[in-house]
Amino acid sequence: MRRTRRYKDIERLSFKRFFAVLLVAAMLVGCSKEAKTPDPENGNFVDVHALREKNSDIFAWIYVKDTDINLPLCQSSDGDDYFYATHNADKEPATNACAYIEAANMQDMCDFNEVVHGVAPSELEKFLDKVYFDDHQFILVYMEGNVLAYYVIAAYTTEGTRLVEKYDFSYAYGCQQFIDDMYSQRSMTNIIRPGWEQGLSPEHFLLTMTAPSPSDPSKQILVVGCLVGDPAGQIDREIDWSNPEDE
Repeated sequence: MRRTRRYKDIERLSFKRFFAVLLVAAMLVGCSKEAKTPDPENGNFVDVHALREKNSDIFAWIYVKDTDINLPLCQSSDGDDYFYATHNADKEPATNACAYIEAANMQDMCDFNEVVHGVAPSELEKFLDKVYFDDHQFILVYMEGNVLAYYVIAAYTTEGTRLVEKYDFSYAYGCQQFIDDMYSQRSMTNIIRPGWEQGLSPEHFLLTMTAPSPSDPSKQILVVGCLVGDPAGQIDREIDWSNPEDE
């Protein structure tokens, strides 16, 4: 089994397009801590520490400009992967009130693919429109002492199997399988951003927002972002290049 440990510097396309967002993210880390709704244009950010004091399951905040994707990001401390599908960030019964990850993902956002549930399906369905997709390029994840910027590279529908069940992201083998499947999606409603049709590898860091398709509950919508901003330099992981089938 061969392992490497690195933070891979992503090959950015049109770097100037990203620079303003990365600069804002770096500035936000040093802002005074006030619990406000995030608004990158005005320098406001979420005080995740204060939110964690109210509910220790909250570890971040996910935000996409000019959308309703502006939600606390949770993970059940009890290991209940479905708790926040039916509860809000105050642990009260509700739906689509917060985003959440399953126990298979880590709160430090260092997994190959952070799979985010709980975003309203109607919000993700909008990304299947090419004009909307082109106009909404970044996903920001506010954390304690850091703001991660993900560039939205793909939006498509696929079978309804849970991603963490379908792919073993603990191995490079499973990561590459996800990448290959993403690249194989080709239809009028399956979009890959120009210039990103190839080049991804298990060394990258992805965030995938997923929800059941409103038009076909047997399928799910995936909106995939690739990490392009990590001002605090905290995102790193070990990569297992062995094939689990050989063990």
